[in-house]
Amino acid sequence: MTHQDHSEATATGTDLGVQFRPLTRVDLHLLSDLYTRAEDYLVLAEGRAPDVAMVQAFFTDCVPGGCVAQSVKLGADVGGRLIGVADMCFAYPLERDA
Repeated sequence: MTHQDHSEATATGTDLGVQFRPLTRVDLHLLSDLYTRAEDYLVLAEGRAPDVAMVQAFFTDCVPGGCVAQSVKLGADVGGRLIGVADMCFAYPLERDA
């Protein structure tokens, strides 16, 4: 690994222009675009290609017995393009778990 490669590997999200923000249903089109670009991953992880139901489920899915209102759904955005998501649930499997 060259020095330049190492510098890029250790850059922070802010250094790369990544902005993390809450996602809402207003962002369905951005999430759909991301899922389309990541179709090969979703086929491996979910066993099927992304569709409208999969995109919509991102906003309604939560852990068993959980409440979607207690989850945090974030998008990693670079220049208005969604490049990743984080779906964080709390109190699972135990109430004290983050």
